[in-house]
Amino acid sequence: MRKTIRTILATAAASLFIVTSMPTASTAEVVETSETSASIRVLESIHQSYLASLRSESVKANGFSSKIEISEGQASEWLTRVDAKDVNIVTNRLVTADQMKVSVEGSDYYVINKYYESTLKKNLTLRSATDPYTGKHVNKAEAVIYVDASGRAFYFESNESFDGFLALADTDGMQKKLALLK
Repeated sequence: MRKTIRTILATAAASLFIVTSMPTASTAEVVETSETSASIRVLESIHQSYLASLRSESVKANGFSSKIEISEGQASEWLTRVDAKDVNIVTNRLVTADQMKVSVEGSDYYVINKYYESTLKKNLTLRSATDPYTGKHVNKAEAVIYVDASGRAFYFESNESFDGFLALADTDGMQKKLALLK
């Protein structure tokens, strides 16, 4: 136990030394890099979900094969725009069944049943999400919503924010940035 604590402290001290020894950059540059890194990680998980869905479709259509060739696809194919009524605002998942509209403080949200309605009304944090590109909090009722191949919802403050997010998917640029993050 003590050895583990010592290892953690030594790692933290080394990290602090490296950060303080690095050439200084403006705070805006550091924040931008941090937000971009987080956005790229989210984008990569969306890409992996998209590829998994293509593999699943291929297996269903062609049977199992050890040589399934999957096209990477354009980033614009990785996400699908949906209406708020198609997403359970509490679980942040695509829903195929009809949902009930719940009005809370002037905004309309959609949930599957009374339990989720009660949860939504009690928990303020469920009404907002973080834009994966800008890092800003957005009201889910007013957000531009996209879902990935697994049905996971992503909330953007605007179409421009979504476009900026997709621009990060430049294959060469994203791969280089992911390599730097590892």
